[in-house]
This record gives sequence, C-alpha cells and structure tokens, in this order.
Amino acid sequence: MAQTIGTAAAKATTSVSKAQPPTLLTIAPELRNSIYELVFAADAGPVKLLEASPPEKALLQVCKQTENEAAGLYVTAFRSYWRNTTSVMRHTAEVVSTSACKK
Repeated sequence: MAQTIGTAAAKATTSVSKAQPPTLLTIAPELRNSIYELVFAADAGPVKLLEASPPEKALLQVCKQTENEAAGLYVTAFRSYWRNTTSVMRHTAEVVSTSACKK
C-alpha cells in the first residue's frame, strides 16, 4: 500500500513538472477580459490633441479568438478615450525679427 501511494505521488509530481505554462488562451475567460481591459486602458490626464493615441487594436489581429473576445471591449475603450480624455492645444507663436521683414 505504501509503495502504491509513493508511486502515485511520484507520478503526480512528474506530471506537474511537465505541465505546460498557461497561455493567454488557456487561462479563464474572466482573466482574459481583465487583461484585455488593461491593454486598452488609456493613460490618465490631459493629452496634447496632436499627440493623442487611442487604444491600439493590434491585439485584435492576433487570432480570431482574441478578436471575437476583445472586439467589444476595444470599441468601448476607443469611444471612452475620445469622450473622456481632456485634450489640450497650446499655440506657440514664432518670433519673427522685424529687421528680417524690412529687407
């Protein structure tokens, strides 16, 4: 009996050590959604209008499964970015020398 238990424990240890690490597509859907939301999250604070960068959609192009799962979250994040981000524009006037204009 003791040998049977020891053999079972050895097999369990061996199978655990040979187990593949989890990938994005093998973890729980709830965790994947949390990851997608973090990927699409915008930085806080004002953004220069000409340097605005809404969420990238590269993650949607990885495979069909990630596209199907994350497309709705992307659209929500994209719309939220443009609705909720404060944009700033600063005008910088060029100083022109008056002597250069008189020539």
